[in-house]
Amino acid sequence: MADWPLFAGSDVADRAFANIGGAAANTKSPYTELIAALPRDAAGLVVSAANTSGSGTYSHLVDIAAGAAAAEQDIVSNVLCASNSGDGVCGASFYLPLVIPKGTRLSARAQCNRSSKVLAFLAAPLYGTFAPFAFHRAETYGADASDSGGAFCETTTANEYGPWVELTAATGLDVKAIALALGGGNVSKSAGTAEIQLGLGAPSSEQVVLDSFRVVLNSGTDNVHDNTFGAVPLHIPKGSRLSVRTNSSVTGSAGGIDVVMVAFG
Repeated sequence: MADWPLFAGSDVADRAFANIGGAAANTKSPYTELIAALPRDAAGLVVSAANTSGSGTYSHLVDIAAGAAAAEQDIVSNVLCASNSGDGVCGASFYLPLVIPKGTRLSARAQCNRSSKVLAFLAAPLYGTFAPFAFHRAETYGADASDSGGAFCETTTANEYGPWVELTAATGLDVKAIALALGGGNVSKSAGTAEIQLGLGAPSSEQVVLDSFRVVLNSGTDNVHDNTFGAVPLHIPKGSRLSVRTNSSVTGSAGGIDVVMVAFG
């Protein structure tokens, strides 16, 4: 039998938890250290985030950085973590398949659509040699720093796809895998369901490359479930234009969805 390379898993001792954020509305906080120095080469990170306090709708954009204090460089930027009222309610969990060398210092920062709001953040490095699914670069498409959200797409006619909304005019890398982060756009939802398509190509000539990722809209909040997807393998050539659209049972903003995509290559 072949000896396939596999993840060796995560070491509990290397997991890092921190509260990040807390700055003015739609303003990045200072970086908070997560791990002073990785004890081994990592083949990826599993990250999880949740709201810590208060009521209302919250939308956070998170950066994860490598490097010494005051010299941090983002390895993943503007990952959408949407949540709503109550401690620990609705967060986001991702697998980020990025190679991170031994000895790297990791930190994170966040911004929120509301001032002084803090995000509980957990990062767990994955060790092993599963190189076919570990990458060296990431780009984020669709994030909107002005409201700490994403590209907002909605349906004009119930149960029909609405217009395409551009995520990026041209990808900056040869994409090999993607992750999606979703939110409600800080607009209270009506109960229903929605499906999301990812399209590639020029305006009016989009071709669907990811079809019918389904989410549930929670009445009275801006929650959508599931609000994260991936990372999963998907090849998208460098220079591609990417767009997203939704087919919702609820029309207008009450059925609309924020979308942010993280691409790896």
